[in-house]
Amino acid sequence: MNIMLITVKERTREIGIRKAIGAAYQEILYQFLIEAFLISGGGAVLGILIGLAIPAAVQPLLPGNLRVPVSGLSVLISFLVSCSTGLFFGYLPANQAARMQPVESLRYE
Repeated sequence: MNIMLITVKERTREIGIRKAIGAAYQEILYQFLIEAFLISGGGAVLGILIGLAIPAAVQPLLPGNLRVPVSGLSVLISFLVSCSTGLFFGYLPANQAARMQPVESLRYE
């Protein structure tokens, strides 16, 4: 959420320009929600890859036939939880960006 709030503050002028040339509330809202989804989704994919690499690296060190199973369902759930968390906490900054007045945001900086 902090990253998205900083992103909104840094791009205030861009938001003002988009609003001034006719961008609708929902277009700006979706822009920032998609950005939040991509950031959290990228983090989820990175976390999943690390979570899969650790059991693969530890496997040769385990005695005998002992295995570390990784469920496909747990991978899917972790991806969905991460993306939904990103969307949930990205909504406030996205809403804040979409509600900006063009004149005020162009005056910013």
